[in-house]
Amino acid sequence: MTDQGQVLLSPHPLGETLPSIYLTDFFAQQLCATFDDVLGPIFATLDCFPAYLDPGTTPEDMLDWLAGWIGLTFDAHIGVARKRELIAAGASLLPWRGTVAGVREAVVAVFNVETEVIESGGVQWSTRPNTDAGGAPVQALLVRIITDEWGSWLSSEWPVNIVLSGLLGHQRSVNSPVFWSSVISRQP
Repeated sequence: MTDQGQVLLSPHPLGETLPSIYLTDFFAQQLCATFDDVLGPIFATLDCFPAYLDPGTTPEDMLDWLAGWIGLTFDAHIGVARKRELIAAGASLLPWRGTVAGVREAVVAVFNVETEVIESGGVQWSTRPNTDAGGAPVQALLVRIITDEWGSWLSSEWPVNIVLSGLLGHQRSVNSPVFWSSVISRQP
């Protein structure tokens, strides 16, 4: 039974799978029908499980759970449609997690503004231990948001802040600061 009083029929009734000697046994058929009533909602849930993993079709109360799978958390003021958009964008950005392109696209997805990301790092590979990592001596990341509507940013209720461990793909160390530049206006 569902909360609306509807009976969910099992797609695989157990009574029909019994050996022929039990097919006419009333007690065996009633016992199997009881199990079918219990298993019907379980089968329905499992059959619809891919819909729970799609941000476009998952029930509203499952969005926070789905967002948690990719490391997103939402404020209470974010609407359902925006949550669905951010989860879809976050899932598509997972392969780029920890890269400059991933940080830039994550900021664009959240704030929907032109963004510039400058990083000081470099990548180097070596077979010898204790080799310098390359790049600047102090690793830094500068995220610059460029907009014509700087007034709305200054009066915004939510801070210009993003969980950096999710964007960078790892926990930052003290030696790798991330700087958020002030909002840059293209107005003269």
